[in-house]
Amino acid sequence: ALEHLSDELANLELLDSERVQLLAYRKTLIPITTISPSGMNHRHDILGEDAVLQLVSKRLTAKSDAATEEEFESVTELLTMGNRWYAVTKVSDTDWIAVSSIEINQARAGSYQLMSIFALVFLGLGFVAVVAIVRVSRHLSEPLNQLSQATQHITKQANFAVQIPVKTSDQEICSLTDSFNQLIERVQQLLDEQAEAKQQLEDYNQTLEEKVDARTQELKETLNELKRTQTQIVQSEKMSSLGQLVAGIAHEINNPVNFIHGNLGHVRENTQDLLDLIELYQREVQATTAIANKIDEIDLAFLQEDVPKLLKSMTIGIERIREIVKSLRIFSRLDEADVKAIDIHEGIDSTLMILQNRLKAKSDRTEIHVIKDYAQLPMVQCYAGQLNQVFMNILVNAIDALEEGLVKDPTHQPHIKIGTKRIGESIEIAIADNGTGIPESIQSRIFDPFFTTKAIGKGTGMGMSISYQIITEKHGGELECVSTPGQGTLFLIRIPIEQEISEPGQLEKID
Repeated sequence: ALEHLSDELANLELLDSERVQLLAYRKTLIPITTISPSGMNHRHDILGEDAVLQLVSKRLTAKSDAATEEEFESVTELLTMGNRWYAVTKVSDTDWIAVSSIEINQARAGSYQLMSIFALVFLGLGFVAVVAIVRVSRHLSEPLNQLSQATQHITKQANFAVQIPVKTSDQEICSLTDSFNQLIERVQQLLDEQAEAKQQLEDYNQTLEEKVDARTQELKETLNELKRTQTQIVQSEKMSSLGQLVAGIAHEINNPVNFIHGNLGHVRENTQDLLDLIELYQREVQATTAIANKIDEIDLAFLQEDVPKLLKSMTIGIERIREIVKSLRIFSRLDEADVKAIDIHEGIDSTLMILQNRLKAKSDRTEIHVIKDYAQLPMVQCYAGQLNQVFMNILVNAIDALEEGLVKDPTHQPHIKIGTKRIGESIEIAIADNGTGIPESIQSRIFDPFFTTKAIGKGTGMGMSISYQIITEKHGGELECVSTPGQGTLFLIRIPIEQEISEPGQLEKID
């Protein structure tokens, strides 16, 4: 064992100033061997003798031997003496003490070298760690930067239709990116749903507004239709009553007029016989004084000349009255509801006859001439009374326009031209005047209900509207107005010659 220990001690590698010494202690310290870089020797000088002796003496005298040995075995003391460090420890299971010594400078130099090595090692490890951290940071930061940039872009542009591509194998980053993509996809879905709901709401509001506007317009049209219908009913009632009144008056007048007309021929013949007899008597018989005086008193010669003239004038007057009564009877067909075959010219002439008083010259204006240009027309199936009402409305408006023009220019020569012609299976009636015309701004409204250019109290605004309805709806025809301001107005009426008859036997011819 000692040889083995000796070999081990000889193989120790020591620094230049390093020394190791084994001491035996039995109340005192006995050097066994000393090892230096040059080898072992058996010198008897104790390394750090004063300090080591003081330490061992202190430990050995403090307690009993057993306790001291046990205590001493567990202690390694470091001592400093001069420029050297000393380490003192007990060798286990022996009564030896090992003392090692080294110069402080050399020990520190070794420490510095070791520290440098450790420092270099730590620097290398730190560099490797930094490189690894940088690589890991880049590996983690690039996807995170992309995610951050995408978030800023989405926030700034409010574009949630973007999907962030996954360009990393890192599971956590992939999971985070997938979650973010799902989030923005859900946000986009919510925005789409919101936009769709908003659009639906706008569409509903628009539809609701359109429905309200349509309903409002429908109510307005219904109200206007009710007003028009009411006015038309009132007008129809008035015209019906007027027709009945005129028919009654015409009938009452017609009876005595026919009586007078029938007897007037006999009166004319008898009067002529009496005049012939008087003339014969004057030639054949000499008149007495009394007869001669009476002849002079009554101016027989004047009577013989004037009585035929009076009878002729009476005949003309009766014929005129008969024409007026006939016109009244024709115009009084306003209350007739059936389609009948009539002579259109007769209806126009009867209307002109009724308006004769407005056509003739007056103190403040000249006569309004009527120019007729009638073509050969067949009997036309129509609502006679209603058609006469149309003629009346158009002619009255023409007379009003002509009178207005005469106020502005009294030298104007007013006239109304009425022409008729056949066009295929229809007839056309043209009524034109050379009055003031209708302004272009209101020409499109002349057939509108309640529209009138006349002063309050002179027109209801329903005449032309009713006329348009009579021609277009009742007769299936056309009513057109062509007007040039300052030159006059032309109304064109077109109706079919034959109307559709819904019931057999409804058609009746009027003589």
